[in-house]
Amino acid sequence: MIYTDGCFPKASYWFERHILPVAIVLVVLAVLQILGICFAQNLRNDILAQKAKWTWHAHPMFNPYPY
Repeated sequence: MIYTDGCFPKASYWFERHILPVAIVLVVLAVLQILGICFAQNLRNDILAQKAKWTWHAHPMFNPYPY
């Protein structure tokens, strides 16, 4: 069997026929990526806010300046 059509014209034709599903998939992936970045940034800010509440107390026995 000899194929006279190349893969680029067939891929181009398939893409033209299925442009809407391809575009929807790309938009959904982009939104998921952006949401993931937002949630990661929110988690980072929550961790930093929690760490800002911590106080560090040195043990009296190891404190070089007791008074």
